[in-house]
Amino acid sequence: MPAQGPCPACGGQLVQVERSGVRIDACRQCRGVFLDRGELDQILERERSYVESSHHDDEEFLREVSGKPQKQKGYGLDAQTATKLFKDYQSHKSHKSKHRKKSILDELFG
Repeated sequence: MPAQGPCPACGGQLVQVERSGVRIDACRQCRGVFLDRGELDQILERERSYVESSHHDDEEFLREVSGKPQKQKGYGLDAQTATKLFKDYQSHKSHKSKHRKKSILDELFG
């Protein structure tokens, strides 16, 4: 069955072909395969279900295949906020505060 429009790569006629239950547009001249968003989603969903059934315990692999972002390491702060917090911490730490009088045990072992 002819698809709509010419091949984006060579200008030849596109034909619709069904592969594994998914209709794709293919060019007979340059052998290019072109997917619209719905076709791509169908292929990705089938791949996800296959991967989940065969690699159910490999979370890193599933994240990579599914395109889900990995958990951000750290505390989720941007560089500017982290720098400000660190400077505030250093400033607070450098202020001399009143210390309680040390006991004899603190002086000996502290």
